[in-house]
Amino acid sequence: MKKGDIAKLVLLETTAHLIAERGSPEKVSIRDIAKRSKFAPSRVTYYFKSREILLAETAKFVESNRCGSPIRDFYEKKAALLDSKEGQAMFICALVDYFCDFFRNISQRTWNYSMLCREILRNPWSHEEESECESNYFLKADALAFYKIYEKITGDSDLDRSHFWFTSIFIPLVLRFCAKSIPIGLDDSHKFSDSYDSKLAYFCCKQLLLGMGLWDESKKYMSIPSFRERGLAQA
Repeated sequence: MKKGDIAKLVLLETTAHLIAERGSPEKVSIRDIAKRSKFAPSRVTYYFKSREILLAETAKFVESNRCGSPIRDFYEKKAALLDSKEGQAMFICALVDYFCDFFRNISQRTWNYSMLCREILRNPWSHEEESECESNYFLKADALAFYKIYEKITGDSDLDRSHFWFTSIFIPLVLRFCAKSIPIGLDDSHKFSDSYDSKLAYFCCKQLLLGMGLWDESKKYMSIPSFRERGLAQA
């Protein structure tokens, strides 16, 4: 990649992050972008002739690098399983498995949930309903899909309770599985086991199954190949 291309990529990523943080393109200036990227303002306008052009290119960049909505996509493909208790238990097991695989295998350069979740945790007001924040846009599709799943399984149409489950289970999984390069452990003498990620996935899956009244139905699926291969049945 040429030096100029690298500079443009840095500016696009910087602009996208600032928009996500502040909730609106109108709150991001050329000076802000230059300061965050450690470029002179003149260099920003050298690569992108105006702020409007930079914002338009950033929108295209984000669109082309979206990671998708794994819960929504899985729900659309496997919704028929939710018509029976047996299928519901299988659905939840497979959903968590699919979700973890999705983020375990995602490209590090992809504009993904990891950054968005960190911004939400850093600034909890950035995803309010009236906000135009990118995190609201990205997370909404999966939150809505999970609400439909939750309502179908439990018969509970309380959106608050559904969202409690969504944010307490799936966002922590994203943060872990996107952090591929971070060593696992508290310090040099306190290291987690090699099966930590498998145990984490199992733990989250079990919480969902228990909370939705599917634990007894699910026990037979704890030995399906995808779970057995990762040692989840022994977690």
